[in-house]
Amino acid sequence: MSNNYNGPLVIGCGIPRTGTRSLKLALELLLKGECYHGLDTLAKEGVEHVAFLRKLVEGGGDLSIEEWRQYLVMKGYTAVVDMPYSICYKRMMVAFPNAKFILTVRDFDAWKDSFFYCFGCYLHSTLMNSIFRFTTEREGMNLFIHFWNIQRGYPIPDPRWSRCSPERSQTEQFKLFFDKWTEEVTRNIPADRLLVYNVKDGWKPLCQFLNKEIPEQPFPFTNQKENMDLAVASKT
Repeated sequence: MSNNYNGPLVIGCGIPRTGTRSLKLALELLLKGECYHGLDTLAKEGVEHVAFLRKLVEGGGDLSIEEWRQYLVMKGYTAVVDMPYSICYKRMMVAFPNAKFILTVRDFDAWKDSFFYCFGCYLHSTLMNSIFRFTTEREGMNLFIHFWNIQRGYPIPDPRWSRCSPERSQTEQFKLFFDKWTEEVTRNIPADRLLVYNVKDGWKPLCQFLNKEIPEQPFPFTNQKENMDLAVASKT
């Protein structure tokens, strides 16, 4: 970490299952440093991440600007994506005034199917149940949903108890949630600090936004449904 490090250069504000893990890997290549992602709660240091999220919830969903700065500067991340930082993008804007923001987006139906597979069907699988007995991810998920609901004026529906198939009423709830989040973020973050980004577009818009050369490596598309086992296994 550079002696001039003053916090993350990029903050992702996309909701889960919008390509956030692919963005994490792309940012690590471009910025040559570590990028936090919500799956890091499954890593060895996951207890520390969950403890920080618990502190947020106990604090009514917020911390002081100095507390945000202290934690992230201590961690030394070049970028952060996914919860809880995506949810707290307004505080991040103040805490790190030079940071840029990336809102990952995707087709609603594709996102809905992926979200329910991951947080509904997948979290009921034998593999995940065996992993969860030895990690803090279950608490992290509970804290994440509670944290969202005390932060925002509209709730995130909980898909975990619906298995793999959302009911019609849940689909409507999720569409409202999905659209409101995009509208809120684009309204609040100045255009010169924000990239609305679909990872399907690959390197070009991302590199243009960050003033980086396009790498020779292929864009790291990852964490699709068929790769979920690998993504989790790599963090345990």
